[in-house]
Amino acid sequence: MSNLESQLRLLSKRVEALEDEREIQSVMTRYALAVDSNDAEATSQIYAEDCTIDIDGDWFFNGREETKQIVTGEYCKSEPSAVAGPL
Repeated sequence: MSNLESQLRLLSKRVEALEDEREIQSVMTRYALAVDSNDAEATSQIYAEDCTIDIDGDWFFNGREETKQIVTGEYCKSEPSAVAGPL
């Protein structure tokens, strides 16, 4: 493999890492805006249809429809702290 090919592979990996980081930041921003504005539909769209969420072993949500409870259900009423998010 030539030096040019090595540099191209390295740059390709760096670009991929930057794109991944940007997408993660985008998801976190969409999540924060959705939760802060109590937008249950926008919150649910961040998660996969078949997701399973466990928040501190106390709150469980299965499937996209249940994730709406993150902003509309008892969890948001009883816990003043922010939900950690879809990570």
